[in-house]
Amino acid sequence: MRAPKEHKLPIVLSPDEVHRVLSQIRKPAYRVCLLTIYGSGLRLMEGLQLQVAHLDSARMLLHVHAGKGQKDRYVPLPPPVLERLRTHWRTHRHPIWLFPASSSRTASPPPPAAHPMVGSGLQRAFQLAVAASGIHKHATIHTLRHSWATHLLEAGVNLRVIQTWLGHSSPSTTALYTRLTGKTEALGGHVYTCPACATTRYSYHSCRNRHCPTCQHGQAQTWLAQQQELLLPVPYFLVTFTLPAQLRLIARQHQRAIYALLFRSSAMALQQVAADPRFLGGAIGMVGVLQTWTRDLRYHPHIHYLVPAGAL
Repeated sequence: MRAPKEHKLPIVLSPDEVHRVLSQIRKPAYRVCLLTIYGSGLRLMEGLQLQVAHLDSARMLLHVHAGKGQKDRYVPLPPPVLERLRTHWRTHRHPIWLFPASSSRTASPPPPAAHPMVGSGLQRAFQLAVAASGIHKHATIHTLRHSWATHLLEAGVNLRVIQTWLGHSSPSTTALYTRLTGKTEALGGHVYTCPACATTRYSYHSCRNRHCPTCQHGQAQTWLAQQQELLLPVPYFLVTFTLPAQLRLIARQHQRAIYALLFRSSAMALQQVAADPRFLGGAIGMVGVLQTWTRDLRYHPHIHYLVPAGAL
């Protein structure tokens, strides 16, 4: 028998720890590259292979070309990161790379580098910076990406938005970060000490993020119980109407009109079926919810109806 695979949670640095590590980086090119990786949630090679044309300063976005799985995506470009990138580029003015490899110093002037700088030097500088900052965590450059996603979740950014920025195909991959946030020492808390036995217990503050199963589980269960009290004592059915694939391009261009038409036509179809004496022979009530995207972020407009098994 094979032992079950161990699933470890990734290491996460607090914002203060990230600042302490980056402040220990001495080489300007390394420091700006690591700041960009953290500021936009990039993987190591995505940061190293950034090009000048990938910056969209008008929309404050960074275009990641051929990321993991050869997928392109756009990620936020914070203004401080953009300013540091511009300042760094002025030091070399390479026509293609934001972080070019060091040119040969024998030629005068040295020719432009044909490749970006390699990752081994950056990784070595990061490990030295972690040690110099006094942080006793097994942090790597990829830890900056994990930390960025966790900090966004703690700030209240929607999990689906973070999934898109990270380039994850499955939301379950991004949901891992809900286990890294929540009631942690980074959010502060209270210390309770028993005067009789001197037992100490720490109670951390809630992150108040609606995606966090630790902090919002109680409220979610309370809300669910309140909604269940409104249900009628009859069976319920889930009925789904899906927009045909041939109409999805039109729906993307005329969303308000198509979605309204989808609601009206599907509700009328349900009422027509319910009014038939062979089924219910009366008028029914229903609750409809429009969903436009699937879990793997494919455009797929459809409506879910909750229909009671009864009519008036």
